[in-house]
Amino acid sequence: MSISRISMVLGLCLCVVFAGKVVAAPQTVTDERGFEKKITEADVLFQTGTQYMDAGEYAKAAEAFEKVTMLDNSRLDAFHRLCESYSKLGMYDKASAAYVRACEAHPDDLRLLSNLGYYQVRAKEYEEAKTTYIAIVEAKPDDYEAHLRLGFIYKGLGDKETALSYYEKAIKLDPNDASTMGSVAQLYEENGQKDDAIRMYKKAIAASSDSDDANKYKSAIGKMYIKQEKFKESARIYEALVVAEPTKYSHHFNLGISYMKTKMPAEAIPEFAQAVELKPEFSDAYLYLAMSYNDVGKPSQAIETIQTGLQVSEKTAGLYCAWGKSLEKLSRFDEAIDKFANAVDDRQWGNYAKKQIQRQEDLKKRADLIRQQG
Repeated sequence: MSISRISMVLGLCLCVVFAGKVVAAPQTVTDERGFEKKITEADVLFQTGTQYMDAGEYAKAAEAFEKVTMLDNSRLDAFHRLCESYSKLGMYDKASAAYVRACEAHPDDLRLLSNLGYYQVRAKEYEEAKTTYIAIVEAKPDDYEAHLRLGFIYKGLGDKETALSYYEKAIKLDPNDASTMGSVAQLYEENGQKDDAIRMYKKAIAASSDSDDANKYKSAIGKMYIKQEKFKESARIYEALVVAEPTKYSHHFNLGISYMKTKMPAEAIPEFAQAVELKPEFSDAYLYLAMSYNDVGKPSQAIETIQTGLQVSEKTAGLYCAWGKSLEKLSRFDEAIDKFANAVDDRQWGNYAKKQIQRQEDLKKRADLIRQQG
């Protein structure tokens, strides 16, 4: 029987008086197979809500499903569709409120409790979600999803230590969850626990089935080594990454930094040059390429690099300082002073530029003295 036919039958039904209330009497209809079936008002409203959902009219669907749950709170299918409707509307607070009613009617249903926690998180009701997921963990200590959600919730509440403890428990329950391992490693890093972060990144690499994800975690370790000034270790990582992902400008740049900091400027030059080629607007790559040219005694190539960088980069102070150092190497001290003067007002480079201007003045005096004596 069609939905419109069912609605018509319900509309024509007789009403009976029971316990002082007027209620709609259930109608018996025959389905396509000849079986008799009782159609209640809740049934019709559920089908109406389903039709509205199929048509994308989620507000009307929610209204219909709300009525179903009010008529019959045992209709879990209606609760699920109701919350799905609210989710489509972005009304996560209403979805969580609906699941609260469902859980009150079915207190032992962990699936409902999990759904409630999910929508509480979506509604940013973190304290309520925390209570919900703790209840799930108490009832089911091996619930991976609940531990994972509690990690997320405590992180959102600013309690990183508790967040990490729940994340670690989730990982024990699912040792192959590389994505969560990566997130936990990042949280350890933010918390200043460098060794734990590296340990977890390595576990994420081992668990990763996707090479792109594994390379992402390797790069994260490489960046940590750079921050820790362990440049030989970072160099080994990025030497492999530039082969695995040759079009990633950041890999070439970080390898260049690693070489530069281990006093290998000649090896750094091609890496910085590749970073510039892959990302022409990358100011820092021009800067460190120019500095490397200066370090190997090629100030003219450094100046050419700087001039190109100034045409495409927004950050110019460092480039002007590198230009000043190139001119110093060419004993053109007055020109060097002019270049450093372009950086004296910069927050990052200003103090360095001022010291270099004084240095150029001293070098000028020294050069003049040598000429007078010679």
